[in-house]
Amino acid sequence: MRNVEWILCPVCGNKTRNRIREDTVLKNYPLYCPKCKQETLIPVGNEPSGCASIQKIPYSLHIAMLHYTEGGAPMATLLIVEDDIDTNEAVCEYLQEAGHKTISAFEGDEAITLFSENKIDLVVLDIMLPTIIGLAVLNSIRKTSQVPVLMLTAMEDEQTQVASFDGQADDYMTKPFSMVILGKRITALLRRSNPAEKVDVWTYGDLTVNFSGYSAHDTSGELEVTAKELDLLKLLVEHQGLVLSRTQILDGVWGDNSYVLDRLVDTYIKNLRKKLHLDCIKTVKGIGYKLEVSQ
Repeated sequence: MRNVEWILCPVCGNKTRNRIREDTVLKNYPLYCPKCKQETLIPVGNEPSGCASIQKIPYSLHIAMLHYTEGGAPMATLLIVEDDIDTNEAVCEYLQEAGHKTISAFEGDEAITLFSENKIDLVVLDIMLPTIIGLAVLNSIRKTSQVPVLMLTAMEDEQTQVASFDGQADDYMTKPFSMVILGKRITALLRRSNPAEKVDVWTYGDLTVNFSGYSAHDTSGELEVTAKELDLLKLLVEHQGLVLSRTQILDGVWGDNSYVLDRLVDTYIKNLRKKLHLDCIKTVKGIGYKLEVSQ
């Protein structure tokens, strides 16, 4: 890991304190700007002076967020257990920008105490920790909880990985690592641990939508609506009352690897409102959309 004091973001020009890490998959250095929430790739050998040749990562490839609670509150509370201050700080900063709340621990016994004192949704856990090693922390967590635990460590040997999974770790990443991939894995773990309630048929006033049959009708008869529009509506219905960002909607409807522009979501929302006469899809300025139905 290298530390870079101040870098001008090539996307928005923001002067930001940031860190550059090698992305072991892309063989570039990802640079994250907390102001414009964009990440750029600096080709190896050109950092940071090679900004003219930086390739911008599509926004839809950013860390996918499961949901914001009503009012834009953090979507999950994450315990970051890492004794290296720079790494801990950088991971927390990145995940906070994604909407999470983070709690930092730098020693094993501190991690156990913080876990018992807070409602934690997911743990990012290093192995080589002061006082108590990560595997012992994992064992302590598993005595009382099945919360997702992602091991993030420099230890690459098979024996340590097997020991982690035998201790019921949910995922394992080695350093150096990509912030984007870390975010994606955290999202996947949270999604699996908090599955949305499935809805096959939904009614709103005179409107009835059959998501399994991809059809919708009201008192006037069958309504013309596309499959993707119904997929988007289903996502909103299954997360009723929660704010979904455009990025979330893209990932939930078009898939994590989609290169569709996020503004396409606005068009689909407009179509749903017009075709199905829906006044319950609310725009949350600066974030995205939510389905709000009066009880």
